[in-house]
Amino acid sequence: MWPSSLNKFIHKLPDGNSRVMAIKIELENHTVCLINTYMPTLGQNSQIGYREHLDIVSHITEKYSDLTHILCGDLNGTLKTSRKNPHDKLLRKFETQGKYINKGNHLDNDTFFHHNGLSSSQIDYILTQDLDIVNKIVIENTCGNNLLSHVPVFSVLAAKIQSNNIQKSSISGKKFKIEWDRADLKKYQEKLKETLQENQSPNLTCTELVGNLIYCLKKQKNLLYHQGSLS
Repeated sequence: MWPSSLNKFIHKLPDGNSRVMAIKIELENHTVCLINTYMPTLGQNSQIGYREHLDIVSHITEKYSDLTHILCGDLNGTLKTSRKNPHDKLLRKFETQGKYINKGNHLDNDTFFHHNGLSSSQIDYILTQDLDIVNKIVIENTCGNNLLSHVPVFSVLAAKIQSNNIQKSSISGKKFKIEWDRADLKKYQEKLKETLQENQSPNLTCTELVGNLIYCLKKQKNLLYHQGSLS
């Protein structure tokens, strides 16, 4: 779940269940309790299970009250006031009572897009009780290489691990394979063509042209890597 080089600083906590998991992250100036959740989906009487899982999150927060808390994941409820189903109401009440804050300039961006293309909503969050710990939160745009119904949401923390204590990792030598059957080939070809056109020049030698082609292919491979079409 995280590079083995960080095992010294990251520890899984014993609390939670299959939908709620907590880890402790020891940073230079903070010790963070990161709570990751996949909340129950909306259905008949689902608010009962939804409330129970919010109670689990509250229990973890209270048990580790001396830590800085970050709550993240698919909350299957929205903080946007334009929607008011039972999960939404419970989540907004929980956010207020738990003093969680939704930081960033993305408050109107959706994170879930139904495959039928007819609906979307914001249900994936990174919430914190301490604004100082979160530097920024970014919601990625939809792209041809992401065939999931959710877009990535990531955060940059305003804290760091002491680099001289990090063990060397062999992850740099890991090989990846592009899952072409999962990628949007049309969009990949369009982006590759666009990159090639940007790097064209009539005065290049054959060696330079080959170098440009390799650069363009690597650039698009990295795009696939960051957007989840490599394994």
